[in-house]
Amino acid sequence: DYARGVSSGRIGRWEVVRELGQGGMGAVWEVRDPELPGRRLALKRLRADLAGAEDLLRFLREAELLARVRHAGVVAVHAAERDAAGPFLV
Repeated sequence: DYARGVSSGRIGRWEVVRELGQGGMGAVWEVRDPELPGRRLALKRLRADLAGAEDLLRFLREAELLARVRHAGVVAVHAAERDAAGPFLV
């Protein structure tokens, strides 16, 4: 269920603009940062059926590795958060 955790057009503090796509580990949305209104980002939520310890570790490892890389072809990680619906990256 990719829509889990999307309530009132929000995931955590992030305002959902639209769904961008779905992949093997989860779904990705375009979101807006309400604290910096002109800033649009991508938010990736881990699939509910991948909430086991090994999948969660892989998801968080992805965030850690992406946060270390500085390259025009690689997205920057601004946040790794968790809410009642599970973990997500921004």
